[in-house]
Amino acid sequence: MDDQSRKIRIGMVGGGFGAGLSPDAERVTRGGLGHPEGFLESLGNLYTDVAEALRPRESGSAPLGDVSYPTAWDGVMGIRFVESVVASHAAGGRWTDAGMAK
Repeated sequence: MDDQSRKIRIGMVGGGFGAGLSPDAERVTRGGLGHPEGFLESLGNLYTDVAEALRPRESGSAPLGDVSYPTAWDGVMGIRFVESVVASHAAGGRWTDAGMAK
């Protein structure tokens, strides 16, 4: 039995490893599906996305719509969620509206 008999090679229709993923997911997927991307790749994605968001500001073109990194609004929603959990606990577990709508 040679070493190649224990390996499988999977090719996706249309090329790439991200076949079937959304365009946003394909953009940030560098390895094959099922393989951990790792810390360095996640930082690479973050730096790339931040640079792409800043570039239109420098050139005066339209800014990006959705971004893949947390924004100030994401931070506000996180704080509202935590405050709502604390209030719910203080009220004996009663449902507490977190006010997550923009």
